[in-house]
Amino acid sequence: MRPARIEVTELLSSRYDSAESHKRTRPMEWGERLAGVDVVRVSGGHTVRLKSSPMQSPPKPGWVLMLTDGNDSEGYAWTLYGLSRTH
Repeated sequence: MRPARIEVTELLSSRYDSAESHKRTRPMEWGERLAGVDVVRVSGGHTVRLKSSPMQSPPKPGWVLMLTDGNDSEGYAWTLYGLSRTH
């Protein structure tokens, strides 16, 4: 896969969606942070699975991401590229 730029329009599910954590945000405590998959809707309406590290917050609407590696089934590695001018 070549790097791709996407814009998040909606966070559909977060790796922090669980009975223990209803916040959908990265915990402040290092020991509570998780690696996992976040699922987002992007401009154009497509759904994308993102492989997120414990250091990354779940993506928010308006974030522009650069997808660097991965596939549709396992998810894509990503980095924050910028913020949309519309958000």
